[in-house]
Amino acid sequence: MSPNVSPSCHPPSSIHVRQKAIALLAGGATMADVARQIGVAERTLQRWMKRPDFAAEVEHSRTTQTRAVAKVTAEDLGRQYAALLPLALSTIHELMTDARTKPEVRLRAAVQTLTLAGLALRQAVEPATAPSYVAVLPEEDDRDWSDPNKPKFMTKERRDAVMEAAFLDLG
Repeated sequence: MSPNVSPSCHPPSSIHVRQKAIALLAGGATMADVARQIGVAERTLQRWMKRPDFAAEVEHSRTTQTRAVAKVTAEDLGRQYAALLPLALSTIHELMTDARTKPEVRLRAAVQTLTLAGLALRQAVEPATAPSYVAVLPEEDDRDWSDPNKPKFMTKERRDAVMEAAFLDLG
């Protein structure tokens, strides 16, 4: 029984009916379905929902159910990702070590590996005295890269945004 419904103000059967209504409403059932299942008029259920204590119970139960589902889902996803990890690492290893792979692809695989490993790219790629611009690959920026004599640089902020977008593409 939840703490917000006092046993002294309702007979036991009424408390049980209300608790069932709370569970059904929190689970996403419609008012009409809940009223039919618990044997009360839909208007009665609507009156109950106008009571702050009852509405709070429904919301609390809904939040609890949502958190429980999210936890199970996250745990399941974690197991699925863990099962794919060896294959992903093998694929990245192949990309990084196969001489036939384009250098841009190998670099991207290396950078994503560092990102996923939780390393700070700023520390791994740039020494403390590095300039505020870093070289990037042409396809990673929106600029006109047609002039081969033009230096290819972008700001750290842009680089970080590109890396974040690359990381999100993995998911």
